[in-house]
Amino acid sequence: MQSKIITRLCLVATIGLSLFYGEQTGAQDPIFENVTEAAGLAGGEFVAWADYNNDGHVDLSTSGKLFRNGGNGKFTPVESFASSHGAWADFDNDGKLDFYGAGGEGGLLRNLGDDRFETVPIPANAHKMSRAAAWGDANNDGAVDLLVTNYEVWNVRGFPDLLYMNQGDGTFALPVTSGILMRNRGNDNAWLKVKAIGDGKSNDAAIGARITVNAGDKSYVREVQAGNSGNQNPFVAHFGLGQHTDPVDVTVRFPSGKIVKQKLDLRTMTGIRESSAED
Repeated sequence: MQSKIITRLCLVATIGLSLFYGEQTGAQDPIFENVTEAAGLAGGEFVAWADYNNDGHVDLSTSGKLFRNGGNGKFTPVESFASSHGAWADFDNDGKLDFYGAGGEGGLLRNLGDDRFETVPIPANAHKMSRAAAWGDANNDGAVDLLVTNYEVWNVRGFPDLLYMNQGDGTFALPVTSGILMRNRGNDNAWLKVKAIGDGKSNDAAIGARITVNAGDKSYVREVQAGNSGNQNPFVAHFGLGQHTDPVDVTVRFPSGKIVKQKLDLRTMTGIRESSAED
């Protein structure tokens, strides 16, 4: 019996977004069908995929609109969401992915659950020329920080990029600006790196996997993403854990629904395989 591989491919160009559904049987070349309209999608550019409502299905934001994945090949617009292209991250560590919309001055939305979002005030981007954004814990304190890149015309004019440092209380410090590479001199804060490996029914890179780290009374969530709004994300999830000292409990939910739980030591990088999940 020949195996069948199911693939969903999202392409974005200046003419707009297209979603393709593909099947490959055995060694045959895959056959793709354009299902953009059938899926309830049209137009859009600068996509960012994320499971914003924690239902196990990866949702899609594009051109300031959010589409909920129903898990049946259909996407439904979320009318309460209004932003621009950007990047998802759980900046307040409440288990729900929040969204920073780049473009112009930019703006941060907190995910309140139940398809509700609220604007979070952060220091203004005085240049009002943001083009893209990426999240990462620059100082390993457990609160993800925000890098915003501003528009530039090469060799003509450039607007400095901004690094917003998350204070861990729902606020961000005035951004650090620089037109040169900044060295991160590090600190003594604890950290952990986790690589989800899809060696079962999920894709090899485990894109769409959700990784949760429980450290004492705190929980941290990362989602494996291929990229967002023109930025490529690392497949290794980085967790800053501040002054935590004990081993932590790690849970990986793979796109297939398989769940793997492990206890890991700090300051290590660990690969967690889908095939190690209990039936």
